[in-house]
Amino acid sequence: MKLLRVGEIGREKIAAIDTENSIRDLSDLINDLTPETFISEYLEKIKNIDLSKQREIHPKTRVGPFINNPKNYFCVGKNFINHIKELNSSTPKNPMIFSKANCISGPNDDIIIPKDSKKVDWECEIGVCLKEDAYQIKENESEKYIGGYFLANDVSARDFQLEKSGQFIIGKSSPSFGPIGPYLVTPDEIDDAQNLKMKTIVNGKVMQDGNTKDMIHSINYIIAYLSTFIKLQKGDLIIFGSPEGVGAGCKPNPVFLKDGDIIELEIEGLGKQKHNVRNQ
Repeated sequence: MKLLRVGEIGREKIAAIDTENSIRDLSDLINDLTPETFISEYLEKIKNIDLSKQREIHPKTRVGPFINNPKNYFCVGKNFINHIKELNSSTPKNPMIFSKANCISGPNDDIIIPKDSKKVDWECEIGVCLKEDAYQIKENESEKYIGGYFLANDVSARDFQLEKSGQFIIGKSSPSFGPIGPYLVTPDEIDDAQNLKMKTIVNGKVMQDGNTKDMIHSINYIIAYLSTFIKLQKGDLIIFGSPEGVGAGCKPNPVFLKDGDIIELEIEGLGKQKHNVRNQ
């Protein structure tokens, strides 16, 4: 299943993609996708819906974030070796964990360059949304907690991130810095989450061209690792790092997003994003 939420900002309703790639309205049958509703029973209920009988939504309707107000958005830094090399950085011994806060947006919403930042960058990443609470689980148990996979852009103000307090969260959390989706794809539709092509295009030029197989720490390992220290909750989002090709790594000079740019991202099987970039 491919689940999404569509409509104006703050008025999104739950929907699904049918076999013909049409958007079908589910809002008369199930509640909004939230951390409280997103459990195994919720997914089973959706499975039994005949999408062909549900109202079709116009394809140009805005697509919003696929989940409403998740409690936590965890991120992993420096998880692709070539990304580490392009930044002339060191490889962390353990997964490098940080968070994004209050910044989730739709997959085609504008990316807003915040006031006082001149180094806004992109990072194409795969993510998961958890369907159950998880605490101190084993790596081989991780998959049963995954409710779905998604495409994310970990938009980053490098000057805020690296030149201020040294806390990543302040460079990762400006409004519009968390585009997710277009949809949440349930695990039954993904043969191997550790072998998916990843791509970022800025103004028509391919900047990132990677694959999830190049991660240092796997998706399942990181979920278990996080659960060692934090009680993860259903509806929590986790993204797992970005391949080489970010703006900060461009040689000889870094390239950052500016007003009027167009950025497109894609992960095999997880859909595409397209954003206009504009100043605040």
